Amino acid sequence: DTHKGDWQYAWDFDIIDENSKSYRTPGAELQDFYCYNLPVIAPASGYVVKVEDGIMDNRINEVNTFQNFGNTVIIKHNEHIYIKLSHLKSGSIKVSEGSYVQAGSVIGCIGNSGRSPEPHLHFQIQSTPEIAAKTIKYPIAYYLKRNQNVFELKTFSYPQKGDIVKNK
Repeated sequence: DTHKGDWQYAWDFDIIDENSKSYRTPGAELQDFYCYNLPVIAPASGYVVKVEDGIMDNRINEVNTFQNFGNTVIIKHNEHIYIKLSHLKSGSIKVSEGSYVQAGSVIGCIGNSGRSPEPHLHFQIQSTPEIAAKTIKYPIAYYLKRNQNVFELKTFSYPQKGDIVKNK
């Protein structure tokens, strides 16, 4: 787990099947992963303050430790609240620095760039606009968490490692 120290409050999201696998067999290619190339939406409205693009996706189980977060979009929601979305697919980012995005707008697609051994979305909330900024503990307004075979509504809470969650 790379979410230690300054990045302890970040979340990684991917998609799993009924067998808790994040990929179709054999899982050797990016396209085998359920979340690869799916759209990433702005979680809230705000101004795009940083876009990093052009970093190639890694092969499965390889990582780029020189550009940890890979292709990234940072959105400013208000003073001292920024959301960073990372490991996006190279060339998929549809927003530019200075543009205003509405909540739910597509900003790019899930990829496997940066320190990412397999496709997933890195999501963090931070108080400054830098790519390497540390995370802050800030709750997610609402989501559904699987508990046994039912989903329960969680409000202003924090998903934990291993939780199975969905947005609707």
